[in-house]
Amino acid sequence: MSLEDIDDETRDELAQLANKLANSPSTRNEFLRLARKASPDMSIPELDMQDNMNAAMKPFQDKISSLENKLYEKEVTDRIMSNRQNLIDSGKISREDIPEIEKLMVDKKIPDYNTATEFYRLQKESAKPTPGMYQPKTPMVDVKKIGNNPTMWARDEASKAISELMQNRNH
Repeated sequence: MSLEDIDDETRDELAQLANKLANSPSTRNEFLRLARKASPDMSIPELDMQDNMNAAMKPFQDKISSLENKLYEKEVTDRIMSNRQNLIDSGKISREDIPEIEKLMVDKKIPDYNTATEFYRLQKESAKPTPGMYQPKTPMVDVKKIGNNPTMWARDEASKAISELMQNRNH
């Protein structure tokens, strides 16, 4: 479609829109790039200068990024070594435990050395044995007191228990 086939009002609206896009700081760069894409032979010094600057700066930006990454890796390594040494110095672990603790950190997704060390220690600690079956505590009965009259003994014991309960209830 050529501009000659468009009425004056539509042409004026398109010109106004193009002017607005070209002069707005937020859309200017994209507008110029679209203009270059539509007409690749068009010379746009503003874009050429920007592209040349970006190309010249790329090696420096890459070098800075590389150095930042190396610095970050060194900081992380130093922090890991410091955490290891602090745990060894505190006596919580030995140097031989470190590979197992770090494996545990990765496997269980534990980000903290102290937490992983505590978890490792608790895993290695034996559980206290428990009796195989329930054994209620039963009082030892003096068989001599039962004597020949077990019914009388039972009444005396019940009376003692009731008195004790009543006494505790009043306090």
